[in-house]
Amino acid sequence: MPVATASNRVLTLRSLIQLLVGTSEVVIKEWEAEEGQYELEKESPTFRVPSHELFEARRVVRGACEMCIDLVEDPRQRLQKLAETFAMSQALETTLRAGVPDILRDAEVAGGISATKLSQRTGIDEKKLVRVMRLLSTGGIYEEVGDVRFANSNMSRLLVGIRRQGQYSVSSTRTKLWIEALEYLPETLLDPEMTSATSATEAAFQKAQATSMTLWDFIDQEDKSNAAILELREIAPVAMIGAGQLVSHTLIAGKVPVALDL
Repeated sequence: MPVATASNRVLTLRSLIQLLVGTSEVVIKEWEAEEGQYELEKESPTFRVPSHELFEARRVVRGACEMCIDLVEDPRQRLQKLAETFAMSQALETTLRAGVPDILRDAEVAGGISATKLSQRTGIDEKKLVRVMRLLSTGGIYEEVGDVRFANSNMSRLLVGIRRQGQYSVSSTRTKLWIEALEYLPETLLDPEMTSATSATEAAFQKAQATSMTLWDFIDQEDKSNAAILELREIAPVAMIGAGQLVSHTLIAGKVPVALDL
């Protein structure tokens, strides 16, 4: 694809901004309609099926914003952010294990909690914790509401209670077995003998675990000494239930989220 000229980029950016302005009015109208019907459920957020107009507006806004970023941001910065996504995932896992969403919920009335108190309650070094929280805040997972003072965002409110329930991983794709398999993905795809393999027993997972079994046969073993197997056994059913809760209302309403990549 040829490099876009400056004039083409200008026209595209202006068109995208106009599209966002028009679509934002649809979103605002939906928000105003909802305000008279619902209260924001901070303690136990629930999923509501959006109207067809709001569903489409969300897709347009997301697509237009991504195109705007692609136009205006230095591609080197985008590549750096992409390379850092694994670090953000692990940072999130750390805060979940430390119970950060629950701690922040307790401090919500006070307008967040200082890094010093958060460090004391989690046992994580304050300077390191600040870096982790700021990294996650850039992704909208938490909010820095003041100088090194943090609060839950709409996303992290959904994670309140996870530590009490023992469900540290938000999904089964962030358990030890999956992470280890991902580490072997480049090696597997670049292996001349495995790159064309289509069998469920010839993949990155088998390289990572040095096994010829499929994933499901592997975790179905009676081996209770393997912490990774036990973790996935515990998390997988909960993750599947959560995925079902996410889309079930939409399916019942006949609005299948075709844009959702599972």
